[in-house]
Amino acid sequence: MAVEIPYNWRPRKYQMPAWDFFMRGGRYGMFQWHRRAGKDLFCINLICAKIVERPGVYWHVFPEREQAVKAIWEGDTKDGRKYLDYFPSEIIEHKYETQKMIKFRNGSIYRLVGADTDSLVGAGPVFACLSEFPLMGSSTWDYLEPMISEKEGSVCMIFTPRGKNHAVKLYNSWEAEGVNKGYFTQKLTIEDTRDETGIDVEEFLRVKRLNGMSESRIQSEYYCNSDASVEGAYFADVLKKIKEDGHIRDVPWETNLEVNTAWDLGVNDYTAIWFYQQYGSEIRFIDFYMEKDKGLEHYIKVVKDKPYVYGKHYAPHDIGVREYSASNSGGVRGGLRTRQMIAKDLGIAFKKLNRVSMDDGIEHARSCLYRSYFDQKKCEKGLDCLDSYGRDWDDMAGTYRDNEKRNWATDAGAAFRYACQSATRYRDDNTERKRQTKVKQVYEYLH
Repeated sequence: MAVEIPYNWRPRKYQMPAWDFFMRGGRYGMFQWHRRAGKDLFCINLICAKIVERPGVYWHVFPEREQAVKAIWEGDTKDGRKYLDYFPSEIIEHKYETQKMIKFRNGSIYRLVGADTDSLVGAGPVFACLSEFPLMGSSTWDYLEPMISEKEGSVCMIFTPRGKNHAVKLYNSWEAEGVNKGYFTQKLTIEDTRDETGIDVEEFLRVKRLNGMSESRIQSEYYCNSDASVEGAYFADVLKKIKEDGHIRDVPWETNLEVNTAWDLGVNDYTAIWFYQQYGSEIRFIDFYMEKDKGLEHYIKVVKDKPYVYGKHYAPHDIGVREYSASNSGGVRGGLRTRQMIAKDLGIAFKKLNRVSMDDGIEHARSCLYRSYFDQKKCEKGLDCLDSYGRDWDDMAGTYRDNEKRNWATDAGAAFRYACQSATRYRDDNTERKRQTKVKQVYEYLH
């Protein structure tokens, strides 16, 4: 029995350029579409069409696994049709409820993936659709890109911007390359689609404002304005100000100043490390490193392999409490031991910071930002994290929660708080000269 694909659905007129790009064999597409542009419905039908066209593994990636399940596996459209029903039953072999996976009769696999919990390794996809890439972190694409390239596959990223973070930067670079070089980009605001969606834009936004939606969120979600402030972000406004004042630029490593590090150590999430120097009242962030799913010895090796003369290595108050298994610590024996003990065995003696409240830590970090300077290249990923580091919204209470939002940016944001907490106050000129002389002697000895 013949089945027409897409199944009981047609792309809207404004979606046709993106649809035609992929149907003609296009590989790299990135789209900033407003909140009501039909992003998920477009993705599910595009994936279905590609599955029929080329057997293989297909990933539908969301920032969080739970979000993927609710939006697609359990979700439906405003008309009440289940998203999964856009895959016609005639081409499906089996649905795996536990794995949130569908196997098709031609051997293809469709899998829902959460960037927060799923390991983006293994059998690489021939096609990946990324929903809300700005909320995933740049490492998601770092993992996916080699797999897509190896399979000569394709990727579709559809999102609304969340400030000028990694997603907008990648979009701008693809836009500069252009469709002639295989990169297709498109930005659609609510104004661009009003004729086809039938939305009375003025009335729709009037109600949104009446119901409490901020202007910055309206600009971001419905006008795809990446210059709009990120709601709930702790540092976005200050970062914008210091960038305008020239604090984000080339910040070279000074060999006569020691380098301190501030860490937030993750076990099942990211470990983030800021490298900074102090000169007078200035805090100079010269380097940044972040990775996940690595043992403690990996991060210590990264630090020790850099040419810096180190002062102190700072870690949060709980480093002496939380335990880390020997299997994740490069084979250091002794069963379960604190990470502070393991790090000392591996050559780094952490200085444990005192516990401070979240509010005090955030306010102190905000004040430190005004005397901070960042190397724009080496700290680029860390700055993206700081732009997105913020609080969770509580729908029931209609306000932001006191705790930080757990996502890809959290650990870098926490490590920055620890860097600011550890930063010393201004030294007098005599102490400064003695310190520089000592560091210079150590540097010359080591090099």
